[in-house]
Amino acid sequence: MSVAGLPVLLDDETNKYVWGSGGLAYSVNKSSGTVNVYQTDGLGSVRALTDTTGNVIQTYQSDEFGIPTVTQGTSAQPFAYTGEQRDAEDGVVFLNSRIYDPQLGRFLQRDRFPGRKGSPLSLNRYSYAVNNPVLLVDPQWLRSWACRAGELTLRLLEPILETAKPLL
Repeated sequence: MSVAGLPVLLDDETNKYVWGSGGLAYSVNKSSGTVNVYQTDGLGSVRALTDTTGNVIQTYQSDEFGIPTVTQGTSAQPFAYTGEQRDAEDGVVFLNSRIYDPQLGRFLQRDRFPGRKGSPLSLNRYSYAVNNPVLLVDPQWLRSWACRAGELTLRLLEPILETAKPLL
């Protein structure tokens, strides 16, 4: 979420949230000065909040589509699945250009990208991460085939696949 390597700041009147090149990094409470450090997984989902000394304040678990399953702690911070803002009232996730509903596993608005004829899963303009949220995310919130974790997986597998080609 950072632009040209610069941190991005969000101020919600109570806290300031800071993103770096690796995603959501930390928040600062404006009245107390308390700092919470965000611990994320490979998809960018918030899995824990720690204080500046490393003590765990809160932990989060969700299923593969982002439905919260277990939350331990009392923090009311708004970020969870893929590190994006979640509406506490109805549970939808704000992904800038579209809204994602984890209960449905779908976006509520269709993708402007029409998909690719050679990739049938990309033709569903409401699907999230071509229905593979374990490995894929939609970082641009516009193309469900775009991914962070999936690209890494492909980069790691490419040398192995190239080596195996003569054997196939």
